[in-house]
Amino acid sequence: MEGLVAEMLRTQRHEQGYLRGARRVRIEDLLLVLEIYGITLTPGERARITSCDDDILLDRWFERALTASTVHNVFDGNPRPTEA
Repeated sequence: MEGLVAEMLRTQRHEQGYLRGARRVRIEDLLLVLEIYGITLTPGERARITSCDDDILLDRWFERALTASTVHNVFDGNPRPTEA
């Protein structure tokens, strides 16, 4: 029984580590997209992104960043105007 509990705890720690690593990669990708688009972040905005632990929100911000012209577009969801 103790061996089973220990194995379950090891598996849980491994999964948590994987999720933290995946989150770190998503944050780095988001920051890279913003940099490529020339969107400058204040220290507070950068901290908001790097401290986020909500994977769904990070995914939403990443998707918005692909069409954003400002960091406010990323956080608030208003996309870059389409060019005519």
